[in-house]
Formats: sequence, structure tokens, C-alpha cells
Amino acid sequence: MAREHLYRGFHECKDGNTIITLNGEQIKGKWIEGYLYRLSEALNPFIMVKNRSASYQVIPETVGEYTGLTDNNGKKIFEEDIVTYWQVLDHKGIGIIEYSDCSFHIKPIKDSYCCLLEIAVGWHNAEIIGNIFENPELLENN
Repeated sequence: MAREHLYRGFHECKDGNTIITLNGEQIKGKWIEGYLYRLSEALNPFIMVKNRSASYQVIPETVGEYTGLTDNNGKKIFEEDIVTYWQVLDHKGIGIIEYSDCSFHIKPIKDSYCCLLEIAVGWHNAEIIGNIFENPELLENN
């Protein structure tokens, strides 16, 4: 079964209801999901929203790929999401979704173990609790 190639990026705009932190600066806008394309190297990537003709310029550092998997609540998991997951001996871990070595992993944050995302989702124990842009405090407190 082929995985849907979907991306998410943050579009800076005054009418957005989300605030992210990037390089210590707070930015207001909204998350956009869709297909990724770049008109030129000089421009930020654009995300073309699926099934619509609209396109949005997004902040390149915020672009993350959809893993093809969902968490316990049916929410799509993207790169740079922060998840909790159960580990050995009933230890609950926390980590960041990242892509490396041809697969998506949960990169552990303090006192957690690395885990293939596919395994955590297969065991029905991965839950999104935020992402590195909206919830930087989750990285600092762990």
C-alpha cells in the first residue's frame, strides 16, 4: 500500500489562530497541509492544498512530511511532532518524530529510548502531545 505524500508547513498570517516559536521569535499564522513544491530556490516552499487551487507560502524550517501513520486518536503524525509512547517496563517515553535511515523514528527526549514509529503505532501507544514549534516547553522540561 502506497503512503500518501503529504506535507505540513506554517503559513505566517494575521488571521491565523496559532502562535509558533522559531529562533526565539513568536510568529502568528496557521498550519497548512498539502503537497509541497518550490517555484525557485530563492523563494520559500509553497504548499499546494489538496483538492483546492489555493497555495500558501510557508516557513521552510516548519515543513514536515506526513508519516503515513496516525496516533491513538486518529490524528495524522508529521515530522517534528512530539509524542508520548509506552516503553519497556511501563515507562512512558516522550520523543520527536524524525526521518532517518529510510524510516520514521521517535527521537527520545531525556530518559527515553529510541523507537521505530511504526512499532509504537502498531502497539497502539503513540499519542501526539504537540510539536517542536508550538510547544518548545515540552523539550525544555524533559
